[in-house]
Amino acid sequence: MGVDFHCGDIWFSRSYHGWNEIRLRIIKLTFDYIQDRFQREEELYKNITDEGDEHFIGKGSTYYLCKSEIMEIIKEINLRGAALSINTFINLCSSLSYVDSLIYFDISGIYALCNKNDCEGFYSVGNSFDICQLFGLIETFIEKVDSDLYSAIYIQKEDSNLFGNRLYDLFKESATRNKIITIS
Repeated sequence: MGVDFHCGDIWFSRSYHGWNEIRLRIIKLTFDYIQDRFQREEELYKNITDEGDEHFIGKGSTYYLCKSEIMEIIKEINLRGAALSINTFINLCSSLSYVDSLIYFDISGIYALCNKNDCEGFYSVGNSFDICQLFGLIETFIEKVDSDLYSAIYIQKEDSNLFGNRLYDLFKESATRNKIITIS
C-alpha cells in the first residue's frame, strides 16, 4: 500500500511512510533554506535605514513582519523535533498570516505539498506551480545534504535520459500542461 500520483503519463509512487518521510525532509530543508536566505539578506541590507527603500527589511517593513512569522513556525518545528508530523506542520501554518508569509518568501509550495490527503485527492495547477518554485529554491540545499531525497525529486545528470518517477517532473508536467495531479 502506498500513495500514487499521476499527471498524464508522468507518475510518482511511494509507500505511505516513504511519502511522509519525503515531506518531512522537505519541510526541514525548506526552513534551512529560508534561514540561510534571512542571514544573507540581513548582511546585504543591514545598513539600509530608509523605510522607502525597496530593500528596507527593518521593523515596520513587510519583510520584517513576514520573517517574524516564519521564525515562529521554525521555533515551533524545532520544539517538536523528531515528533513533528505533517498534521502538526499543517496546523502550525493554518493561520492565514503564516500562509501569507510563506507566499511572501516564495516558499508556499511547502504548504501546498503537505496540505493534501495521502490516499485520494488532487493537486491543482497552482499548487504544482508553487511546488516547482519551491523545488527550484531549495535544490542546492537538498543536493548538498540529502542525495536520496535529491534523487526522488530531481533527475540527476546520470539519469538525464529518464523521464518520470521524479517529483519535479510530476509537478512541472502539471504546471506546464495545465493539468491537475491525481492522488490515489
